Amino acid sequence: MLQRYIKCFGAILAITTAMMSCGKKDFNVDTAPPDVGGSKDSAQQLIDTMLKFDGSKIVQAAAFPGLVCDNEPRLATVTLTLDMNYKSVGVNLRMSKPPEPLFSTGYYAGPGELITVDIPQGMYQMSAQIGGWTDDVGSYPNPPRDAVVYTKQQLSPGRNYLRNLYGGTIYLNAAVPVVNPVTVTMGNVIKSPDFVLGESKDVEWKTRLQNSCVPWLELRSRFVSFLVPRDRCLTTSFPSMETALKQWDSIIVNDYQGWEGLSQNPADPVDQAPIIAYRIVYENAMAPGVGGHNGNPVVVANTSSWFDGLVNVTNPRADGLWGLLHEIGHNNQQTAYWSWSTLGETTNNLFSFKVANRMYRSGLSNTWLPNHPALATDFPNALAFAAAAGAKNFDGTTDTRINSPFARMTPFIQIFDYIKPNMAGVNKSNKDGWAFMGELYKQARRAPRPNVSDLTMHDFVYRALCNMTQYDWLAFFKAWGISISDLAAEEMGNLYGPIGFKAWEYNPLTRTGGTGVYVSDDYNPANWKIAGFSSEEPEGEGPPNGQAISILDGDINTFWHSQWDIDVAPEPPHWIAVDLKKRLNFSAFKFVQRQNNSDVRPKKVYIDYSNDISNGGVSNEANWTTVSAGGYALSTGVLGYQTIALGTNVSARYVRVRIQSTADINNGDIYAAIAEFAITQ
Repeated sequence: MLQRYIKCFGAILAITTAMMSCGKKDFNVDTAPPDVGGSKDSAQQLIDTMLKFDGSKIVQAAAFPGLVCDNEPRLATVTLTLDMNYKSVGVNLRMSKPPEPLFSTGYYAGPGELITVDIPQGMYQMSAQIGGWTDDVGSYPNPPRDAVVYTKQQLSPGRNYLRNLYGGTIYLNAAVPVVNPVTVTMGNVIKSPDFVLGESKDVEWKTRLQNSCVPWLELRSRFVSFLVPRDRCLTTSFPSMETALKQWDSIIVNDYQGWEGLSQNPADPVDQAPIIAYRIVYENAMAPGVGGHNGNPVVVANTSSWFDGLVNVTNPRADGLWGLLHEIGHNNQQTAYWSWSTLGETTNNLFSFKVANRMYRSGLSNTWLPNHPALATDFPNALAFAAAAGAKNFDGTTDTRINSPFARMTPFIQIFDYIKPNMAGVNKSNKDGWAFMGELYKQARRAPRPNVSDLTMHDFVYRALCNMTQYDWLAFFKAWGISISDLAAEEMGNLYGPIGFKAWEYNPLTRTGGTGVYVSDDYNPANWKIAGFSSEEPEGEGPPNGQAISILDGDINTFWHSQWDIDVAPEPPHWIAVDLKKRLNFSAFKFVQRQNNSDVRPKKVYIDYSNDISNGGVSNEANWTTVSAGGYALSTGVLGYQTIALGTNVSARYVRVRIQSTADINNGDIYAAIAEFAITQ
C-alpha cells in the first residue's frame, strides 16, 4: 500500500508542477495501470477482484474528492445492521421530489480500492452507491472535477466486490422496504468521522475529526444528512453540531412535514410522512451562476455561506439558510395541484417564513422575518400593486411591481400571518392562517386528479381558503389580480359571505394594516332582486310606489304597500322576500319607514332567512328560519335609516322581512308599508 501511494503522490507532484508552469488544469493523465476491463470512468468500470488497488484516476481523485492517508485504518471486516423499513409514500405526497431511500453506512471507500459487501441470502433488492456527488458536470466550463465520480452497483446475495476510482461515502439501498433489519458485512472500508445525532457528542467528534484524514463526511440526524468536506468542519467556528442537527430535525418535522399536514403515525395513511432523510450534498462543481439545485440529493455549493446556513441554523438570518430551505422547498412543491406556473420560485420560499416564525415564537430570534434583501423592496411593490385600481394580472410579466417571485409571495404571507382564529369578518374557524398550508397539501393529496391549468389552480387555492375560513375571499383574489372562474366564485358565494376587511392591505414586514372595513358591492340592494311577497299594491299608489321592488331602490320617498285596491284587502302577515344573489354574512338590518303616512308604519318586524336555492325559500314556509322569535322593535317616528342589530351573525342567500299581525302596525291598521330595507355586516 505504501508503494502505491509513493507512486501516486509522485505523479501528483509532477502534474502539479506542470499546472503551475502552464496555468491550466489537466486531469486526464493516467498515473497507474488502466482498469483491467478497459473502463473509461468510474461509473462504467468492470471489477477485477484480483486487483486490490486501481490508481488510474488517482490524480483526479486527489483533486476531488481527495485522497485518504495511507495510514488511515482500512477495516478488514465490519458488520452493521440497517433499518430499511421505509414507507413507499412518495406517490401519495404528490410533491416534486419526495426523499428517496439511500441509507448511510458511516463508512468510506478509498479511491481505487476494492471493497466487499456481503448481504443476506434472499436479498435481491439491494444496491450500493459509492460517492454522493451524482451531478454530471461534463458540460460545465473548466469543472474542478471529472464529470462522473460516483458509482452504483446492484448487489446479489452473498459477497459483492465494489470499487470507485475516486473514492467516496458508501451508501446502501433497497428497492422496496424491508420489514426486518438487514445485517450487512463490509470489508476494506474506512470509518468516516460522521456526526450522528443521538450517538455523537461535540467534543469527542471534534477529536475524531482532527485524527481522521477522510476528506468528506456526513452530518446525520433522523431527517437530514449533509455530505460536507472535513476541512470546512475543522476551520469553521460554530456553536454546536448537536444543536444544529436537532434544529434541522425540528425544521423538517415542524416546518415541512407538519406544516404540510404529515405525521409519522397519521389517522389516514395518505398523510404518512416520509421516514427517509433529506440528503444535502456540498459540491465543488456547480453550473455557472447556480448556487444550488433541488433533487435527490439537494446539491449546494461548497462555500462558507452555504455551510454557515447549516451550522448556524438557530439563527434564522444566518447566511445560506434561505438557500438551503429554498432548495428543500423546491422538493416539496405541489406543482400539479396548486402551485401554478408563475410560482416556481415563490411557493418553495414560503417555508423560510414558517421556519423564521416558529423560531421567533420560541424565542430563538428577535424577528419573525427570514433573511433575504429582496423582501424590503418587493413586498412594498406588491402591496402597491394590490392597492391599485383597475384591471390587474397577478401572473403578468409587464407590471414590475408584481413580476418577481418575492412580490408574488406577499398574498400567501398575508394569509398566513393576518388570519387569526375566529377572527370576525375574516375567519369562522379556530385555525389561524398558518394552518392554510396544511389545508392545501392535504386537499392536494386527496384530489381526484391534477389541475390542468393555472386557472383551475387559482380556483383550488381560492376554494381551500374559503372552506377553511367559511368566508368568501373573492375580493382578496380580485385585489391581487388572481383570476377566479365564474363557477368557483358562484359556488363559494352561495356558501359563504364575503370577508369584511381589506386583508390585501396587511403589511407582513411591519405586521400592520388590513384593518380597513371592506363592504362588498354584494351588499348594495340595487344588486338584489325580490324573490317573492305576500302582496303588493301595483297601481293604486302610483308606481313604483306600492310595488315590492321599491324597498331596494335606495329612494326613501318610494315605498312598498300591502295591497288595498281590491274588494277584500289581505290582512297580516305581510312579507317580502329578497334574493341577495349569493350567500352573505350579516349581523344587522336597515329599515326606513314610509315618509307620508304614519298609520301604516310597522312597530315590529320579524327577520327570517333561508338558503334553499331550489325554490328561493319562498314557496315553502319550512325553508325559513326566524332569527329572533320576539321580532325587532322599530321607531314609527324616525323617518331616516334605522339600523337594528340582530344579536347574532347570519349567513344566508335569502332574507325575509315579515309583519306578523295588526298589533305590529301603528294604530293597529291591517295595511303596512316599507320604504327601504337592507342588511349590513
